[in-house]
Amino acid sequence: MSDKILVTGATGKVGGEILTQLIAKGVDVRAGFHHPEKADVAGAEVVHFDYSDPATIEAALEGVTKLFLMAPPAGNAAELENRVTDLAKKAGVKHIVKLSAAGVEGVDNNPLRIAEKHVEASGVPFTLLRPTWFSQNFSTGQLEAIRDGAIRIPAGDGKTAFVDTRDIAAVAVAAFTEDGHANKAYIITGGKALDHSEVAAIISKAIGKEVRYEAITDEEFRAITTAQHWPSDIAEMMSTLYSMIRQGWTTIVTNDVAEVLGRPPISFEQFAADHAEVWK
Repeated sequence: MSDKILVTGATGKVGGEILTQLIAKGVDVRAGFHHPEKADVAGAEVVHFDYSDPATIEAALEGVTKLFLMAPPAGNAAELENRVTDLAKKAGVKHIVKLSAAGVEGVDNNPLRIAEKHVEASGVPFTLLRPTWFSQNFSTGQLEAIRDGAIRIPAGDGKTAFVDTRDIAAVAVAAFTEDGHANKAYIITGGKALDHSEVAAIISKAIGKEVRYEAITDEEFRAITTAQHWPSDIAEMMSTLYSMIRQGWTTIVTNDVAEVLGRPPISFEQFAADHAEVWK
């Protein structure tokens, strides 16, 4: 029996790219969407997938041999992910590739780590993906700020090895389609740790217009997000994540991308060149 892969989070930065790469390889892929009627995906079977509705999960898993699992944007994300893991095991899934985050392996009460441990204990072969901050955050969440000429976040002068989501997806695809990745965890980073002044300079060069980095305080960040009508819990979560950058917790650079893919990770310079038009 040939493999059928279910991709959850198919509208996300990573899930969407995994879907694209699997389709390009001619893999039998099923894409789970909360609103399948709005999905327009050529080359994949589109199905309804709702983390809060077990019936949709069971139907989506029917006949599936491999699963890409990621956390839904919910306060009880670990509980919802764990249910998918249980249903995947019941359905006979043979491999789960789980999207997590760098650093969670040391924090047992982190929801992502809770979900990781549930996958590990399931008995289903797994691959854990632990990426650092996405380069694509600058072409989505920071898009308008960059168009206006300034990245204004409370990251201080901390550095991060930003990773391109195309690399995260490529590692996931390798885990699905090649041998040797079962029961492994990969910390997926870019090739160099950058601070946000360096990021701003690289983007400036790519678009031919100055973009500044303005390090702001947590209080200023809260004021900005309040004015933009962010939910307070999301703003506080982001503030906490930025504090981790300030404290130097995100400087890690690994060789995992090169070891899995046989090439260096996509540089931030290449990312900026590839996405320059969106900022203009």
